Amino acid sequence: MLGDARELLPDWEEEWLSGERERLRQLQLHLQESLAERLTSEGRFGLALEVALATLRLDVLRESAHRSVIRIHLAEGNIGEARRAYATCRQVLRQELGISPTPATASMLTLPSDARP
Repeated sequence: MLGDARELLPDWEEEWLSGERERLRQLQLHLQESLAERLTSEGRFGLALEVALATLRLDVLRESAHRSVIRIHLAEGNIGEARRAYATCRQVLRQELGISPTPATASMLTLPSDARP
């Protein structure tokens, strides 16, 4: 399932299938994001990252999938990797959609004022 999305009835072109295909694609994306979150909470960072990256391969424009990658790096204590993942997110969204990441994504790397050195 991870990153290997197989299309429902790929040889069929019936109109009703497009909605079902999208429903299944969205379900897969949500399930993979939930799995990455659970694995992160269990401290299984390597596997969590593999799932999150597979989700991005399915939909590189999915900002919540970018947040999953950033969140995993932060949980693991890899600030540099988290910043690199944010930069990738920002670049993809800007190039493909002409937008910046949402405040929810941008704020993930902002330290509270009392935590700054």
